Amino acid sequence: QMEDPIQLKEEGNKYFQASDYEKAVQSYTQAIKLNKDKVLQAVLYRNRAACFLKKEEYAKAASDASRAIDINSSDIKALYRRSQALEKLGKLDQAFKDAQKCATIEPRNKNFQETLRRLGANIQEKVKARGALRIQFSTDSRVQKMFEILLDENSEKEKREKAANNLIVLGREEAGAERIFQNNGVSLLLQLIETKNAELILAAVRTLSGMCTGHKARATAILHYLGIDNICMWMSVDNEEISLAVCNLLQAITDCFLGQGKEEQHGKEEAVVLVPPLFKAYVIQLQSNESCPGWLCPTAKVPGILYRPLPSSSHIIPLFPGLKKILKVVGQIPEMPDCLPLTENTQLTASVLLNKLYDDLRCDPERDNYRVICEEYIKSKIDPQDMDKTLHAIQMVSGVLQGPFDLGNKLLGMKGVMEMMVALCGSEREIDQLVAVEALIHASTKLSRATFIISNGVTLLKEIYKKTKNEKIKIRALV
Repeated sequence: QMEDPIQLKEEGNKYFQASDYEKAVQSYTQAIKLNKDKVLQAVLYRNRAACFLKKEEYAKAASDASRAIDINSSDIKALYRRSQALEKLGKLDQAFKDAQKCATIEPRNKNFQETLRRLGANIQEKVKARGALRIQFSTDSRVQKMFEILLDENSEKEKREKAANNLIVLGREEAGAERIFQNNGVSLLLQLIETKNAELILAAVRTLSGMCTGHKARATAILHYLGIDNICMWMSVDNEEISLAVCNLLQAITDCFLGQGKEEQHGKEEAVVLVPPLFKAYVIQLQSNESCPGWLCPTAKVPGILYRPLPSSSHIIPLFPGLKKILKVVGQIPEMPDCLPLTENTQLTASVLLNKLYDDLRCDPERDNYRVICEEYIKSKIDPQDMDKTLHAIQMVSGVLQGPFDLGNKLLGMKGVMEMMVALCGSEREIDQLVAVEALIHASTKLSRATFIISNGVTLLKEIYKKTKNEKIKIRALV
């Protein structure tokens, strides 16, 4: 009889591959009895768990996977097998938690993300099935009544407004938020959003914000149920009040993942720092979209979504190629007809964003990559035959100088940039003069650049001051 645990493990593997799960279990069991090495013991338990899954003995599979996890808490195979077993046993919340941990370890694994979505949907369905049994509670009855009023098109306007306000207040209270969630509230709130009625949409979104605030597990389930793409689609609607309400919802969810906001009331679950990079990618995409409303460009109302770093620098940068989209915003010129929708604070906010993202980089290669992308962007825009494109490049440099200044100073050192700024001062077009003078102001804070301006640009600045009738240009020339 074989007494080497490693050989027994290999024998079990061969039986498993041959789909002889009973003999595989026998080999792994014998190896477990003989083995004294902890690392190997974890492998044997998780392998036997795989056999029990195939044999549809889910309680045994969950037990073996747990033993492997007790030895190595980050054993991703054991975690996933326990998640599968728990799902089959109907323990969806525990299965969801294990799937979350798997997704934390391997955030790009599509299988884990699909499992999270499926479990989230199943949990919501389970909650829906239980809702009828919990109607006896007074809060549950109130929630149901509010939704009935809101979803009834024949309800009086005054009753609907009162129900909407009560729902928002209830969503901000922990007990109320949980009752809404447990009574199929997320699905009903989604129905309110789909009515296209602005007041109902606002009430639904604000209620969801309250439900997500300070509760990681609930925010995770709501996020997976709604979907990031839907949230960002709602954020880009041409209604400022709704758009900013959705921004606040997104902020509340992000704060949960980053451990900010209210303290977690149910501290057992650990949130997955998995979603913010996806948020950033979606939001950055919105910034350079011509149909995106000006108040969202570049998400000045929700700086935390893009400004706050995640624990690892590899998570901070969905920037590339998203950085080019932010640079496009920074390089916009409000006076030009092809300008994106902007507010008066948009470009300054974009500069602050560039600075924050640059500061969050943790090594020289990342900073070099950031710089190279900026340099390539400038080179793609500077064209002596197309002054409008060149203007965008100079405006972008000006914006970077208001953000990560050291980087902006390096961009000024690129061949032809300072010369182009000075040359634009001599243009007859006011827009050229305005952009050039503004850029020179920011460039002149560095001694070497100021010396260049004194040598090459002071005469032109004097001429601009004397000839221009535009008070804004005159003042900036003096500055």
